[in-house]
Amino acid sequence: MLPRMLDILNSKNVILASGSPRRQELLQKLGFKVRLVPSLFEENLKPSDFKTFSEFVEATAFGKVVEVENRLINDGDKPDLVIGADTMVTLDGVMYGKPNTNEEAFATLKMLSGKPHIVYTGVALKMGPQIVQFTENTKVFIGDLTDDEIMAYVETGEPLDKAGSYGIQGIGGIIVEKIEADDSPDIEALLKNVGLRVTICSATAKENLKPDDFWSISEFLETSAHQKVSDVEELFSSYGFPPDIVIGCESYVKVDGILYNKTKEEDNVFKTLKTISGKSYIVSAGIVIKMGDNVVKFTENTKVYVRDLSDNDIRTYVATGEPFTRSANCGIYGVSSCLIDKIEGDFFTVIGFPLLRLGKEMEILAS
Repeated sequence: MLPRMLDILNSKNVILASGSPRRQELLQKLGFKVRLVPSLFEENLKPSDFKTFSEFVEATAFGKVVEVENRLINDGDKPDLVIGADTMVTLDGVMYGKPNTNEEAFATLKMLSGKPHIVYTGVALKMGPQIVQFTENTKVFIGDLTDDEIMAYVETGEPLDKAGSYGIQGIGGIIVEKIEADDSPDIEALLKNVGLRVTICSATAKENLKPDDFWSISEFLETSAHQKVSDVEELFSSYGFPPDIVIGCESYVKVDGILYNKTKEEDNVFKTLKTISGKSYIVSAGIVIKMGDNVVKFTENTKVYVRDLSDNDIRTYVATGEPFTRSANCGIYGVSSCLIDKIEGDFFTVIGFPLLRLGKEMEILAS
């Protein structure tokens, strides 16, 4: 389905009515060629004028689409398809958009601290006279934040540009405990976004440990991660640059009690994807942090739900080549995000990097 859709849409003049490079990046990762045209639509609709939050975000998204389409047509650049989106955060029946001041951002984050809230994203697509609108919602859990933690985040300036006063893909990812939905992060970009200055280095040691030799999957993952840490620390030290902190991670996927890692054989990839189709699986990420003689180890788990996939869907995905780089041959970013229904837990765990727990443990180590 995806290649046929891409062939059709990539031959069209497709516009994303947004100023968000993040939304453009998401579409480009799926293979869509889209042009970013920020909307000039005045977002002055009142939530109280709508029956539901979904209607409000869809109306705002549609307003962006219509404004961009009309402007481009007047400029002699008629689009074939215009896509718009709008996001709002809600808690206890109250909707929170982008804050106007640091004080508003602080008050919103204080309200969200330690509570689950719902994020609504309304999407509008317009292709000539044809219009499609829909809304997806996600439950997000913010950790318990002190006033100092909230103020430190507000002072980064990031909350002023974000609905609900936080951005899950930026520094704000640190304050998010877990989500119940799907997402698509990238480790290296993520670390840079949250302001961590790190060197990415692959371990060279052979990964020859076997899960069956350990009492638990946690022990296996943490031992594997520790092996990577020791290997990298030794490598840098041999060049005269001993690192202050080394972080290692190892992750595995468990389906029906069976562990799956990456496999390179196409037939096995197809069988694995066939196995997880329509099911949920557990992603376990083992982390080791070493600072001098101090070592911290922990494991986090997240549940991922895969959509029902036809044999043709699986073959199409395998043909992209992406499954060969993923545990259980399926991730939550890139083309594979089309296969995921939702996740439950810290979504950073799915990429082997549970950021919230990692931040807490590093803070304890550094104190």
